[in-house]
Amino acid sequence: MHGEIIAIGDEIISGKVLNTNSNFSARSLFHAGYEIKRITSIGDDLEDIKEVLTASIKRSKFVIVTGGLGPTPDDITNEAVARAFGLKLIENKLIRDMLESSCTSTYPLTEYQKRKLTHLPEGAEILNPNSRASGYMLRFNDTLLFFLPGMPNELEEHLRDQVLPRLRALIPSSFVFLQKTFKVFGLKEPEVNARLDRLKLDKKRVLVGYYPNFPEVFVTITLKGSHDQEAKECFENVIFTVREILKDYVIAEDEETLEQRIGTLLLKRGKVLALAESCTGGLIASRITTVPGSSNWFDRGVVTYSNQAKMELLGVKNETLSRFGAVSPETCREMVEGLKQKTNAHYFISVTGIAGPSGGSPQKPVGTVYIGLGSRKNVNIRRFQFKGTRTVIQELTAETALDLLRRELEKSVEF
Repeated sequence: MHGEIIAIGDEIISGKVLNTNSNFSARSLFHAGYEIKRITSIGDDLEDIKEVLTASIKRSKFVIVTGGLGPTPDDITNEAVARAFGLKLIENKLIRDMLESSCTSTYPLTEYQKRKLTHLPEGAEILNPNSRASGYMLRFNDTLLFFLPGMPNELEEHLRDQVLPRLRALIPSSFVFLQKTFKVFGLKEPEVNARLDRLKLDKKRVLVGYYPNFPEVFVTITLKGSHDQEAKECFENVIFTVREILKDYVIAEDEETLEQRIGTLLLKRGKVLALAESCTGGLIASRITTVPGSSNWFDRGVVTYSNQAKMELLGVKNETLSRFGAVSPETCREMVEGLKQKTNAHYFISVTGIAGPSGGSPQKPVGTVYIGLGSRKNVNIRRFQFKGTRTVIQELTAETALDLLRRELEKSVEF
């Protein structure tokens, strides 16, 4: 059973606000077993909204409409609905009473604002009368329309607690949708596609999607089936095969990130990580510390951008810098050794390179990067030649450094 989503607001089509509401709605509906065939973003224009609404009821069993339910002049969803379906706007006494009891002298509403909030299209069924920007459901012909507030937190609450229960009761889903996302690094999209072409899939049931999300490629496997064990077994077999084909290039799955994966592996071993960054300027540490609880496995990150900082904070020798330069395997190695001396961590990453756009030479062109990966037992230094803008080179360096650590941690023995 399929539906569609309509997002209303000039702020969306102008790019001022990211349309996260449609993303959240589509994802929630998909996992509940409902297909979304169309997502439309439209500005605050009565005729345009009317046109989209009248078209939607001809092709969809249900429609989710977000935005335009507030008290300001540009909130015109209710007027557009009334015009599209030839309905009157009638005051809803539940909302009026709620507004009268909740309004304060600090933030009083004008009579115009109250009218905007309380006058809904006839036949509207309030979803949550206790909400100041309550959404409502409207039945028109054979289509269910849900009109929801545009504030993300209010929309999410309405969708989860009001819309999905009503949908399940009124339009039960006859399918189950199973989905797995693989996050791949180290293979370009055509290479991933070529590898997965070996899969012998029932293309009516199993879909493979590719979504570049630099510097990674997201591969989404979706299976549509009935509510039975056979569908789940089929899905599990496909997922197993995809894992076998992509192997070490899968850095994480579903909502997990590369840095979260590393945290899980370090916690499992009871180990701690320390970093020394030069050309990435703290980017790796920033990614790590976005993970809740990372203090349990991340000790510190040292940004030693200048030669002086490398000598003072990590003990890199002046002779090494003078003879080989800051961007060299020798300096990269001494950065790791400095972390060993100054921390009690168990694993270490050091990076030094030329992010550009200037600073390169024929011997060391822009994009030359050395990454050191060490444990208490060993240190490995690798040279990379990245291409792109300064930001691209920094992001590739950070991703590669983290991925090298992930690969080592996933081995059965410590390096």
